[in-house]
Amino acid sequence: MGAAPLPVPPDTPCEAQLTRLRHAYAQLAAVLEHSPDAVVRLTATGQIQLVNDAFERLTGWQRALAVDRPFHELLAPRDERGAPLPPIASLLDGGVAHTSRYLEGTIAARDGTRLPVSFALAALRDPEGTLAGAVLTMHDLRRAESADALRASFLAVVSHELQTPLSIIKGYASTLARPDRAWSAETLREGLAVIEEEADRLSRLIDDLLVASRIQAVGLTAERIPVDLPSLVTRLVRRFQTAHPTHRFRALCARDVPPVLADHEKIEVVLRNLLDNAVKYAPVGSTIRVRVQPEPDGRAVRVSVSNRGPRIPAAARERVFERFYRVDASDTRAVRGAGLGLYICRAIVQAHNGRIWVEANRRPGTTVVFTLPVE
Repeated sequence: MGAAPLPVPPDTPCEAQLTRLRHAYAQLAAVLEHSPDAVVRLTATGQIQLVNDAFERLTGWQRALAVDRPFHELLAPRDERGAPLPPIASLLDGGVAHTSRYLEGTIAARDGTRLPVSFALAALRDPEGTLAGAVLTMHDLRRAESADALRASFLAVVSHELQTPLSIIKGYASTLARPDRAWSAETLREGLAVIEEEADRLSRLIDDLLVASRIQAVGLTAERIPVDLPSLVTRLVRRFQTAHPTHRFRALCARDVPPVLADHEKIEVVLRNLLDNAVKYAPVGSTIRVRVQPEPDGRAVRVSVSNRGPRIPAAARERVFERFYRVDASDTRAVRGAGLGLYICRAIVQAHNGRIWVEANRRPGTTVVFTLPVE
């Protein structure tokens, strides 16, 4: 018989324990690496030992350049009053086994920009209670400010957009219902037509809000069938010409435009929103043009809607696709709208693996372009 195996010392972990430890460590490392907040492992003297991916995105410093640098020297942290943040050891003094601190202030990004952040600091101590280091989490407070601004914008826009048609409906209904006046049939028809128009406006706004909420919650899906874009565009242009006789509409469709695989109803929503916007901003009597043509590589179809209204500034060409965003200009703020139309258009186009953008125009006017893949 062979020799008996050597006994395993009681303080030596078995292979199964080591495997569990490695697994737990890998899980912890993954959690820290993919945390939305910047996480930093510091020594007791404030040297950076470890950072995660969010740290790089927030500060602009790559980990290879940040590790082994003093945290205070690299990011110049300050408290809420603008005073330099005390050293790590000072913030975690007291010798308590699980000391932690929370405070707000700013840090300097690599490009010199000062960023508002919250600091959550947790002490790392050895068995004797001596401070061995700390884990620092930094939360970007600009995200909270952005959310607050979005909520304020939502309340302001929606309350205004709901109040206007409601006031008009109430005013006309009260006037037509006056018992001391006998209105002619023509006056009644005109008043009821205004009430119907404003009720439709309310319905469209509520529909847009519901769609925007659904996009934010679960995104959009598209049921795709072959769609003949020239036929759809021509039909909508005729409908808009009838509804808006103060403008001229032209559909310019190239020959041999291939069908696109798309959700017919959703693409019609995109076109209606773009045409509605064009009518809002185009001068009375001007021409609104819709062009449909295949892309040079034949893999997509391009649709553009052009009007002769105010030109969108370069800095706002991407932001107009955000929820509730309105271009802040004297000639556009008077136009009614909740700032949801282009947001919905972008969500629908992207759900079809397409692109949408505002074209850079040298001449006055705005052109919105979107593409849809043929396959």
